[in-house]
Amino acid sequence: MKKAILVMLLASPFLFGCVVGGVRSDISDALPFCEDTPDHLDCVLNTNSGVVKELKPTEDAVPTLGLALSGGGSKAAPFAMGVVKRFVDEGWLFKTDYLSSVSGGSYTAFYLYYKAYRTILDDKPPIKAYPGLTRYFLDTRRQNDLTKKEPFVEFLSPDEVRHGWYSLAELPARLTPNNRTACYELPPYPVDDPNQADLSAPVWKYVQQASYQGWVECYQDLLRTGHAHMSKFVDGAGNRLAYAHQLGNTFSVMFAESLITAPVNWFANVAFDWKWRVSPTQYDYLYGILRTYAYMPEEGDVLPVSPYDDYFYQMTKCLDFSDLSIIYTRDPVSTEEKLGGYMPKWILQATANTGNVGLDLSPRHYDLGTDVFEISFDFFGSGRFGYVQGSPFLVGLTVPMAVLSSAAFADTAQRSIHVPRGVVNFGLQTINLRWGFDIPNYREPDSSRRLHSVLIWPFYYLDSPVTTEKGPTIHLSDGGQTGDNLGLVSLMRRGVKNIVAVAGENDYDTKSGALVLASLCSANYYLNVRGYTMDFDGDPMEPDSGAHQNYHLAERCTWDKNRSIYVHPDNPGSFKKLTPFAWKRRVWVGHVVPYTPGVGGQPPLLPKEQMADPSTVPKHLKDITVYYINSAMDQEEWQQVVDEWYPVESAGSEEPLKYQAVGQLGSPKVCKGVYPDKNARVQYSCPLIEYFHDTRTATEDGGHKWVFPQTSTAFTTYSNSVNLFRAYRDLGWLYAGYLPNASDDLRKVLLGDAKNPQPAGLSQLYNEQKPRYPKDTYACRGWNGGRSVQVAEPIPVAP
Repeated sequence: MKKAILVMLLASPFLFGCVVGGVRSDISDALPFCEDTPDHLDCVLNTNSGVVKELKPTEDAVPTLGLALSGGGSKAAPFAMGVVKRFVDEGWLFKTDYLSSVSGGSYTAFYLYYKAYRTILDDKPPIKAYPGLTRYFLDTRRQNDLTKKEPFVEFLSPDEVRHGWYSLAELPARLTPNNRTACYELPPYPVDDPNQADLSAPVWKYVQQASYQGWVECYQDLLRTGHAHMSKFVDGAGNRLAYAHQLGNTFSVMFAESLITAPVNWFANVAFDWKWRVSPTQYDYLYGILRTYAYMPEEGDVLPVSPYDDYFYQMTKCLDFSDLSIIYTRDPVSTEEKLGGYMPKWILQATANTGNVGLDLSPRHYDLGTDVFEISFDFFGSGRFGYVQGSPFLVGLTVPMAVLSSAAFADTAQRSIHVPRGVVNFGLQTINLRWGFDIPNYREPDSSRRLHSVLIWPFYYLDSPVTTEKGPTIHLSDGGQTGDNLGLVSLMRRGVKNIVAVAGENDYDTKSGALVLASLCSANYYLNVRGYTMDFDGDPMEPDSGAHQNYHLAERCTWDKNRSIYVHPDNPGSFKKLTPFAWKRRVWVGHVVPYTPGVGGQPPLLPKEQMADPSTVPKHLKDITVYYINSAMDQEEWQQVVDEWYPVESAGSEEPLKYQAVGQLGSPKVCKGVYPDKNARVQYSCPLIEYFHDTRTATEDGGHKWVFPQTSTAFTTYSNSVNLFRAYRDLGWLYAGYLPNASDDLRKVLLGDAKNPQPAGLSQLYNEQKPRYPKDTYACRGWNGGRSVQVAEPIPVAP
């Protein structure tokens, strides 16, 4: 024992210098409370009300509209992309006060806000044909009658004409300068007049506007260095394809690099508690997200782009949330010209836990009131640790690291796997798989982290309790682990009157063949303990006929005491079992109403000790309306649409194939891809109809199991395809078109003339005051969005 103590004393100078290796520790002292500091910057809001004091994006007392993008990895991201595309296409984005995102929804939000940031930063000239942000959401799905001759047809061979192509990912290699697929050779920056572009292939001038969405389509497989394939089932000639060997190579490399670094992880993060970020797969995942959603193809770029390019490395270190503030601080004229209006305020949701998640073996679900960690450009924090008014860069949270934290499912903090927590933690630590991100606890001084770094296992557990706000660090992980995988809590806490919830998550229980509505029920429990509940208009399995029986979530959601998480029961007594293949409500409308268990026919769901005190029921939750858009479909209805577009040919007939969507008999004669005017919002797209048709063929003739649109989240993360991405995106775009008809209130907001005003207070926060902990200009010298040579200065607000 004496020898061990002597070794510890001799090693203490080295260990003392380690601090907590993976945690930025610029906070020398615990942050003061805002009430105790005059400038109210970089301080903790001392409030127990649950209401965040922040710079509001609206002058209204009650925010009017919020958009919530759910988690679900690369399954949720394209579904969210379609809804966001609709909001951009229609101009609804600039009437939205808040945008919240979780996990995969944060991929899409990152894509949106980084494009807006670069548009302002690079002073990109407006394009008349594709104003504002629409240039980033344009895809090449055919937008006209396919019986008409396309302007680029003369450059295609007869076989290419018969097959058809809709994306840069399908651009014939022979039309590229180096005879490579378009996933490696994208066109230059879009211009108003394509003839002004220096193009080596004439066909590019007709598709160059789609380079941004084309890039995202190409690189859907986040954990692989190569690009995604067109399909995982058959090629254009009907030959079945298999890519198992390529996936095997990917996982073999990831597993090998994890095992090689495992000893370092055990020494630095198990024997000691230094929080070193030594998980190679965490970097693979992070840079995969950046390569897919944050790369902007520009003229002169050398392709292909490696996910480990210096561009992404610098972005990870230097892209600060306060940098994004320039999309809010520009004068109205410039913002309208470049973007189309003022953006919603972006809030990422992660899960906040104590630093020592390895000791947290509780199977209980997180508490939505305390453990949802919110991150925006002017504040961050949670109910447990308090909310900080200031830039998240203060604790090392750059935009990429916040996105990673929001999407870090493979982490020891997760409580979703039905395996004992101790086994999960041991297994993940053994193979060095820990994707979460540790930040300093801003309620503790840096000296506490230095002392903590000299403690060896198991003594450091005593210095970092797992059930309180104490401890030197805060561990952030996937926002969906709180139970709110929809991103509703941050919007409900602000009393946003109309919330569009984009549920692109994988919510399908394959054993029962039912949707469980776990996230929606979990958010409802958040309301229940505060005296409210959500009542939806009718059973989603029944058509919206006007007359309906309310669907009470307080009655349909049950509390699983073993997992402490809401699940949806299979109770066909008064309601049909929910399935993703008979979902008839493309926008399902729910109303937040007062809830008293056991009173007025309401079920006594909650134990008495969990019931809300009537005197503390928050008033801002009353009269919120949730517009729930789910990645589900009514197969019978879709079958009719597909049959209409793929007519059955009579025996012996041979219809001409030229200019049709796909090279097979029975192809649709007309593609109804993009609405011809703003009064026709519910038209289908060719890629979506064709994916449904191909899926039906694969299940009937190829022995495949039908899972779309509830494809596995894990599958889409490492083995997605261009066609699958496009189908989910277009499904979200289609369903969002029904929003104006969902209610009179929402119609007035979406179709009215009012737009978001310039947010108040930004001038004082970012131009008149300096943060206590400014960005390290030496480490980020030369970084300005990845293209300029100086760090951006704050942009003054017009008087």
